[in-house]
Amino acid sequence: MKTSVKEHIRQLVLIVFSVVLGIFLSERIEENQQAREAQLLLSRLQSEIKDNQKLLEYWVPYHQAIVDRLDSLMDQDSFVQAFIADQSALFEQVLTRGNLMGDAPAGDAWDIAKSHPLIVHFDYDALLILSIMTLSQN
Repeated sequence: MKTSVKEHIRQLVLIVFSVVLGIFLSERIEENQQAREAQLLLSRLQSEIKDNQKLLEYWVPYHQAIVDRLDSLMDQDSFVQAFIADQSALFEQVLTRGNLMGDAPAGDAWDIAKSHPLIVHFDYDALLILSIMTLSQN
């Protein structure tokens, strides 16, 4: 009987140890997975910001040139008369790269990140700062 109790206690200790070890390993695996996902989200956000920055560097000077061109055309009576007669004169005289908008800055990576569990648990103030930074990049 004495050996049976010792055997049961030994088995109980082994079971408890196995469960604790399993929980510990499971948490470590989850932490590693979250770290990989966080790194992937960060790289996507960085890539999106770089792409948006390139778009801005391409389109902002173009739009400034359009505004400058419009300002100079508004002083010309011949353009104003041509515009009154046919509004397409504006596009013929001003636009040089096709359409006015072209490629638009993206926000897909940030939209995905906002719904991801890693971001959901962020502090509200930190999320607000990240959102403002992302909007300023777009």
